Amino acid sequence: MIRDGLEKDIPDIVRMAEEFWRHTQFDDAYDPIMVECMAQECMRQSLMKVLVTDKGVQGFICGIKGPLMASGDIYSGTEIAWWVDPDARKGNGGIELLNAIEGAAKAAGCKYWTMVFMASSMPDEIEKIYQNRGYTLAETSYTKRLL
Repeated sequence: MIRDGLEKDIPDIVRMAEEFWRHTQFDDAYDPIMVECMAQECMRQSLMKVLVTDKGVQGFICGIKGPLMASGDIYSGTEIAWWVDPDARKGNGGIELLNAIEGAAKAAGCKYWTMVFMASSMPDEIEKIYQNRGYTLAETSYTKRLL
């Protein structure tokens, strides 16, 4: 089942975000307080969805919205994190989360929604999912450590 993320889900989101963090290229310390703040902001914007199974909350997708740089009347949203616990990946939970966040973004007034993926986390599979759902490649990002 997919539903809106609730305050009571934050401990599960923090747990899953820690696992997600291990798959990123960042070597910075994981900060559960920051994750909690980001989760609350995504919830405030109605852009937090969770996957609930018989084992509890096992996945989430969240994002944030803001105006386009050159058009303040048009809003765009961007995914911050999309995670499903490995033992819950065999079903359609991940796709259901994606469906739900797209609907939530539309309801929140977003004309555009951006999904990202990490080069270190199933890039070929994720790229196929995005393309099959009508996403087009818009930008490529590179990260450089400055400090």
